[in-house]
Amino acid sequence: KVHDAMIGVLAAMSKLSSFIVFAIAKDVYALYFSAVIGAISSLQGITIRSMLSKAVQQDELGKIFSLLGCLEAAVPLVATPVLTIIYNSTLDNLPGAVFLALAALSFVVMTIMSY
Repeated sequence: KVHDAMIGVLAAMSKLSSFIVFAIAKDVYALYFSAVIGAISSLQGITIRSMLSKAVQQDELGKIFSLLGCLEAAVPLVATPVLTIIYNSTLDNLPGAVFLALAALSFVVMTIMSY
């Protein structure tokens, strides 16, 4: 039986690897390869919800999932301007820097899930 956190770490590693390959891609085949590597990255959200549901009491599930939904909706409000600034600042030197920044965030998530 595989622990939820291990699935979350594998999903984060998948996303991290996909972002790195996407950042350094020179041709369309590398982009396809990046998509293949990131195929299991969508399991992160499922794993987080599973871990949260086991960590809180049954009568608190609605509250925690509504808070999680609010956070998921708020993240693009902060991430989009920050990533746009990174992209515009590094467009001439390293156009893929924005994906390296996302890879760094994935590394943070992976590290948190490994504890």
